[in-house]
Amino acid sequence: MRLFCRCQWSPSATLRPIRAATRSPVDASSAENLSRLRWALSRITNYTGVMNYMGGRFTADSEPMGDIMAELGKRGLMYIDDGTSARSVAQDLALQEGVPFAASDVLIDPTGNNRRPERGEILKKLDELERIARARGFAIGTGSAFDETIDTVAEWAGEVTARGIELVPISALAADPQPR
Repeated sequence: MRLFCRCQWSPSATLRPIRAATRSPVDASSAENLSRLRWALSRITNYTGVMNYMGGRFTADSEPMGDIMAELGKRGLMYIDDGTSARSVAQDLALQEGVPFAASDVLIDPTGNNRRPERGEILKKLDELERIARARGFAIGTGSAFDETIDTVAEWAGEVTARGIELVPISALAADPQPR
């Protein structure tokens, strides 16, 4: 079984916010969104792709998402959908633009009411991720860089191989529409 969990220590993906304090990316122009993306990508190195975070309205809009996917395709980067919006058009646009794509099966540290996740909740979600991996052969989990998440996943990662689960980089699970 193969399973991916993105967290702070993973070399596979980096999460950077791409949003202005005053205006949503959905309301911004194409040029403004591309400028924001290029600016964010210029601030870090050694990334393989980008992932949305709290962008359900944006990921459901094919016009701005198409612009972002076209840019990712030009750069040879992958896109990871956090899986929180059933209306996301990301997978179709990724295929159209030749962008490797992966979608999360489980958000391992959901937080409601502005609270941090608890270890027990995270472990339940990791159990769910393991069940999906056993049934389908792989699973993808995403989480935030909360101390609780990092500590819980680090401990879990040390034990999960004994249960027959192999942790792999997200690039090993992404659907790549273009042979490389």
